Amino acid sequence: MAVATTAVTGEKGVSAYLRDVFRIFGARPIGELGARLGFEDTSIEQGKIFNRVIELANDLIRAIEEAREYPPSQMDLLSFQGFKNIIIKNKDIFKADYEYWKVKGWLEADFYS
Repeated sequence: MAVATTAVTGEKGVSAYLRDVFRIFGARPIGELGARLGFEDTSIEQGKIFNRVIELANDLIRAIEEAREYPPSQMDLLSFQGFKNIIIKNKDIFKADYEYWKVKGWLEADFYS
């Protein structure tokens, strides 16, 4: 779940950015929330934010209970291959990363397993 808060602006862009970063690194976010919690103290806005938090939390619980699977997108696959190539080509620099990927079997894989 990607969550970003702000006092003034930018919450939607940041939460979308976080969601994309999570996906690039192999996570499967169930949703995102951008909330403006700044100078305006409106109970209507706070109620909308609270309802969205509850909605996302319930979806997260269901995803865990169902052991939900999310097939990788084309961008996910491309990102994985890009990281894999960086790890392989720089194995002398990224020794710990290379060993981790090797143990996980990702050096021969098409995607995270």
